[in-house]
Amino acid sequence: MIFAYLGPIIRKKCPEGFVLTEWTRQRYGIVTALYLSFLTLVTMFLYMVAELSALQQIMNALTGMNGLPMVIVECAVTTIYTCEAQSNDFQGPLLI
Repeated sequence: MIFAYLGPIIRKKCPEGFVLTEWTRQRYGIVTALYLSFLTLVTMFLYMVAELSALQQIMNALTGMNGLPMVIVECAVTTIYTCEAQSNDFQGPLLI
């Protein structure tokens, strides 16, 4: 409901598109935009740690094995996929 009201206002201020940090920078200044960016990165980091911790705990609970090696492999595969995902030639066969 809030975006229904704020949408046209944001569109006038950012006609090229809406990015929260860009709007924050234009409205409140660079210090606030940097603060928002920092908090966004911290939130993503905490989410990633929670996800990896849950994965390790599930592995421990279901198999009784140490889940750390699986978490390391998962991180490596995700990193490689993310780095190589720039081309659809890599993504297509991987998904099949």
